[in-house]
Amino acid sequence: MIAGLFALGLAIVRACTQSLTVDETDTYFWFVAKSVEFLWTPFPNNHILNSVLMWVSTHLFGLSSFTLRLPALLGAALYITICYFLCRNITDRFGLQVSVFICLIYNPFVLDFMSAARGYSLANAFLLAAIAIPFWHLRAARPSLPKSCALASLALSLSFAANFSFAFVDFAVCLAITTWAVQQRSEDSIGHILGFCILPGLLFAFLFCGYPIAHWPRSELWYGAHSLREMKGSLVEASLHQPSPRFEHFAWGKAVDFLARFVLLVLGIF
Repeated sequence: MIAGLFALGLAIVRACTQSLTVDETDTYFWFVAKSVEFLWTPFPNNHILNSVLMWVSTHLFGLSSFTLRLPALLGAALYITICYFLCRNITDRFGLQVSVFICLIYNPFVLDFMSAARGYSLANAFLLAAIAIPFWHLRAARPSLPKSCALASLALSLSFAANFSFAFVDFAVCLAITTWAVQQRSEDSIGHILGFCILPGLLFAFLFCGYPIAHWPRSELWYGAHSLREMKGSLVEASLHQPSPRFEHFAWGKAVDFLARFVLLVLGIF
């Protein structure tokens, strides 16, 4: 709990003090600051659920870096809470609970977006919520299996609405939950379970995101890695970027720079 509260506090401090990035300010000026219909503009920079919540927060509480980032902070609070629930329920070993919790929360790729006015924080939170719902059903025997499927389906559609690039992983999780639900059913028919797993999320996604998806410019669908090797390379480069140039003249700085090339191998062995 202390680790979770510290991470949330860190996100709040960063949301209040950190300079706004180009993507955050573009989101505000292009979509949020204009009339409501611009919130559904089909463009990669427009993470629709986040933009809508930014419009609400800035109209209710005025414009500031904190109110722009308030939806991301809500996503951070939800994400941290769900991580706590999952880690407490997947094992009874406290050391393993803490280790997994810290890896989920303090991964820089996750932590950085907890305080950025973008859709990644909400998309992560709702994705993890969908994964947690089957655990909730198994542990507490509630809600019922059909209701659990419907809630997970809605959570995945909210994750998709927060960031369309989550479509692939949302689909994979939907497939996994559907497979699990079909195996868990007792008196429910397969068609009944499939309906609860698919239709609620599909309906919400159609109503909330149908217009921008139908009008999405094909020229904006090109960005991304073209292979697993390229994807791995981008992750390694961002995770193990060169040490700060200000230390490159110190002996230990050169040692760190030399050892950096072996970090992946050492971590793999460890």
